[in-house]
Order: sequence, then C-alpha cells, then structure tokens
Amino acid sequence: MAARKKGATTRAPADGHANGVVIGQMQAHFRVFGEALAGLGARMDARFAEVDRRFDGVDRRLDRLEGDVAFVKTAVTDSARETRAIRDALDRKVDRDEVEGIVDRVLARRGR
Repeated sequence: MAARKKGATTRAPADGHANGVVIGQMQAHFRVFGEALAGLGARMDARFAEVDRRFDGVDRRLDRLEGDVAFVKTAVTDSARETRAIRDALDRKVDRDEVEGIVDRVLARRGR
C-alpha cells in the first residue's frame, strides 16, 4: 500500500473557475466598500455644509462687533478731544480771586 503524503493540498482546477470566483468576491467587496465610501462622502458633505453655515453666522457676528468697536472708538476719541478742550479752557480761565484782586487794584488806581 502506498503511503499518503501528510499535508497534501488541493489544487485549483486548471480552467480558471476558482479565479473567477475569487475575482467575483473581490468585486462584491469593492462594491460594498464603494457604497460605504459614497455614504461617508454624503455625510461629510452635510457636515461641512453645517460647519459653513456656522462660520457664516460667526462672520456676521464679527462684522457687527467690528462695527460696534469702530463706533466705541469714535466715541472715545471724540470724548477725549472734548475733555482736552474743556481742560484747556479751564486752564485759561481766570480764578475769581484773581479777578477780584485786579478789579480792586483798578478801582484803587482810579480813586487816587
């Protein structure tokens, strides 16, 4: 009796049928992968659209803030200019005691 070889493997038929089965399975897997990838792409597109909408909202808010800051800056600048003008006018203003002293001296000279 002839001895059997241990670990003998079965060979694929020479007609290529096994190769065709493997290729068909690979195509099916690629098709499923492609469908999943298309679904992922659609979800990502929706998410990016949502992010874009949020950024548009943030941009509008920043535009309003920039306008408000410009308004406040103008108001502060105008207020500072008016405060300087008032301070300068007060510095030029004569003190009441000085005026009384001048008036007394003028009247005293006339009375001589």
